[in-house]
Parts: sequence; structure tokens; C-alpha cells
Amino acid sequence: MTDAAVPAPAAPAHLERVDPAECNDLEAAKHWARYDWAAQFLPAKRVLDCACGMGFGSALLRERGAKEVVGVDISAEAIRAAQRRYARDGVRYVQADALALDRAELGQFDLIVCLETAEHVAQPELLCDIFRRLLKPAGTLALSVPNDEYLQPGNPYHLWRAEFATVRHWLAQRFRHVAGYAELQVIGSAIWPLDQASDRAARAVQVPVAQRATDALPIQAATGFVFACGQSPPKAVGVTEATLLDGLGYVRELERVRDKLLAESQRLAQAWETQKGHIDNQAARIQELEHELEQVWAEARRLSRCWETQKGHIDAQAERIQQLVAECDRLAREREGRGQS
Repeated sequence: MTDAAVPAPAAPAHLERVDPAECNDLEAAKHWARYDWAAQFLPAKRVLDCACGMGFGSALLRERGAKEVVGVDISAEAIRAAQRRYARDGVRYVQADALALDRAELGQFDLIVCLETAEHVAQPELLCDIFRRLLKPAGTLALSVPNDEYLQPGNPYHLWRAEFATVRHWLAQRFRHVAGYAELQVIGSAIWPLDQASDRAARAVQVPVAQRATDALPIQAATGFVFACGQSPPKAVGVTEATLLDGLGYVRELERVRDKLLAESQRLAQAWETQKGHIDNQAARIQELEHELEQVWAEARRLSRCWETQKGHIDAQAERIQQLVAECDRLAREREGRGQS
């Protein structure tokens, strides 16, 4: 791996899974857009949907023109959900590790779709090798990875951070033709073709007139990178996008959440000031008690010295008393002796 692909300390216990048919948010829009983009490479006889999750994309690819779709996922739970939710004629779901896919068992494919999956794999270059073996000579690999550098904070389920130039280099080592795309969030999700004439990382994503935008965006600010690869030139495809129709509502919801978080932060700040006042008072009281404790210890030491002095006097008096008692006993014995004589 290069510096751009830094392994995480440990593999996640499970992978992220979303069924966009059940969501009405930006995450769903991103899933729709990616699969709509991949579907532009159809029709195809055989399609592999690698990390198919709950089967939404596999079913979509079948409906858009794939004669046969094999959906593969490492999770038995996801495969069971796919078989239950998205069972279709011509779609087969298989539990398997992406790094263990075997051409002898699965055969080759006209289209391989691998969306937001490679970053979950500890050996992404090995995954590229496997896709090269599984792809037919005239086939297309449609692959996407997130731009975690821009999306920060880092996703704990991602084993490495993808960079456009690094992933493109891996693919170019294995496929004669690689076309790059950028995924942008525009209160929805859209995938834009990139100019292949330059590999400069700082180039901007320019929006065609038909889609019009009021700004341009450097490639580093894309939320994800998408690639179409093959030994033959992949079909040129256009922009695909999934839009949130209630975009203003989405923005207002974000503003509502922002205002709620701001109010909560202000409440916590006020609570902190109150607690800080209590803490300061307690600190002052502790200092007073510590001063009193020092005084008590000083008095205790003084009394201890007095006790030692008085104990010396008491011991001396006790010794003198013992001497007097002994003298009295002696005189008493002498007196008794005189009386008897």
C-alpha cells in the first residue's frame, strides 16, 4: 500500500449497510445515484454486484437490463435480507468474501459493480487483481470509493483512506482504460465525468451548461471518486443524480438541528459557568479547611511537646513517690524492730 492507503488498527465487526428504498435522506440519494450511474453500462449478460448489502442495487441492475446478476456480500445477515427483500428472477445472492472470489466458481462478468466497498477491504490492490480476472475482455468495472480526507471525521469502518490519484494508479496498472468521475453532494448526489486530459489533483469539476452551477469545485472537495475501467474503452456515460425534492426542507432541518445544537451548547456553557462557580467556592473552602487543618496539626504538635514535658515531670514524681514509699517501709520496719526489743 502507499501512504494514501493507511491500514486501520483492526477490522470492523460489520459493514455499513443501507437500503435506500427505506430512506428519504442524503445517504439514500448517494446510493441511488451510484447505482443509476453504474446502470448506464447496461445492458449486460452477466453482472457482479460486489458487497450487494441488502440487495437493492442487485435488483435495480436486473431491472435496468442485466440478464443475470450475482450479488455477493460477506455478511450472512445481509444475504438473508437480500433474499427476503429483493428476490428476482435472474438474481442470485451469494455469501462470500470479496477477497476470495474465484473465477472457476463464478465465471466471468460483463459488468462488475463495486460501490463504496474497496475501503472496507484490507488489501484493495488484491481486490483489483480479482476484478481483473473476473472481468471479461470487453467488460467494464464500475467502482467507487469515498473521499474520507474531505468527509472528515474518518469513518471507523474504513480500513484505509482513498485518494483519487492512488486508486486511479492501481486501476491503470490492471486495466488499459480508466475513466474518472467525481461524486458531489448538491442536496442530493451526482456523479460528474472528469477531464482525462490532465491528472492534476487541483483541477476543478466543471458543471456542463445543461446542469448549471454557480460555482466550481476542486477535486479534493468531492465526497467520493468513481471509476469506469476495462481492457476495452468503457462506454462514455453522462451525469447521474438522485435529488431530494424537498431540498429546502432538508436545509431547514439541518438549520433546525444546528440551532438545537447551538442552544444545547449555550445551555451547557451556562451550566458550566454555574458549576465553575460552585467549583471555585468549593476550592476556596478546601483552602480554608487545609489552613485550619494546618493549625490543628500545629496545635497537636504543641500539645505533643507539652505532653512529653509533663510526662517527664510525672515520671520524675512517680520515681520520687516510689522512693518515699520505700523510705516509709524502711522506717516502719525499724520502728517495729525497736518495739520488739
